[in-house]
Amino acid sequence: MIQNKFSLLLLLVLTSPLVAQEIPPLARTKADTTKSDTLKNYLAPEITVTATRARERETPAAFSNLDRETLRKNFYGQDAAQVLSELPSTYFYSDNGNNFGYSYLRIRGFSQDRIAVTLNGMPLNDAESHSVFWINQPDLLSSIDDIQVQRGVSQSAYGAAAIGGAENMVSSAFADLRLQTGAMRA
Repeated sequence: MIQNKFSLLLLLVLTSPLVAQEIPPLARTKADTTKSDTLKNYLAPEITVTATRARERETPAAFSNLDRETLRKNFYGQDAAQVLSELPSTYFYSDNGNNFGYSYLRIRGFSQDRIAVTLNGMPLNDAESHSVFWINQPDLLSSIDDIQVQRGVSQSAYGAAAIGGAENMVSSAFADLRLQTGAMRA
């Protein structure tokens, strides 16, 4: 046991000069001798960019708008997919052939699982299949003020479902309440 301690102590004494040696100047790297960064950093104010609607001659996207008047004139109870099939590069079909129920919309050949559909900025696409089930939105167009359909690759704000296009619907006020008070003389 004493011999083991002695050999360990001898090993430490003999190797300590090797550990304490300074690195020669030629072996130093360039990074060791460079000066610290002298550039000044400035913190810019936070900027938030949001955009969901295309504008004519400002946005590089093919799009169409349907306003409230056009919707009222063309809408008589059919599914939203059929109304939107009136727009350029869109196609509509229905499983049962009577234009109600399970209907599907295609934009530029992309199926509806690649079309982002939003209502007041909230996605209507199913979380699992990314499709829109129009049967779950009966009489949706009766409460819509404006629809914008963007054809082709849309803004990244719409997510992965927008590779075929995006449909942004804005609803009207669901309840228009006006309270009036008055007095009546007897």
